[in-house]
Amino acid sequence: MLDTRSAGNRDLSDAKSLRDEVESRLREPSAQGPIVLKFRAAENVKAVTSPEGLVLLHVRKGVFFRANLVGARIWANLSDGCSIARIVSGVAEEFDAPCDVVAKDVHEFIASLVDQGFLEKQESRS
Repeated sequence: MLDTRSAGNRDLSDAKSLRDEVESRLREPSAQGPIVLKFRAAENVKAVTSPEGLVLLHVRKGVFFRANLVGARIWANLSDGCSIARIVSGVAEEFDAPCDVVAKDVHEFIASLVDQGFLEKQESRS
């Protein structure tokens, strides 16, 4: 579904570990409330969106990342602080795609951005 391209190597092997981490955090009980895994743009990352999609530039590294309209929508939702579950359901509805396919694509997309230093994980209590 996502047609992402990047300068440099893309290693999506972290997508499964990211998905496993998210799922385990959803199951973890906590006296302080559940831990919500969210993401934010890394320092020195600039984003430009257009009708065709998204281009990210990591100024310090000199690396760019390009994504289609679906990737741009995921980025916008991450930037707005949306949960992964909310992003998956929103993208599935907007693009009329099965949730299981969208969930896999969203996890791979996020894992790729984290791996390349465009996104950083941040935990918060709900």
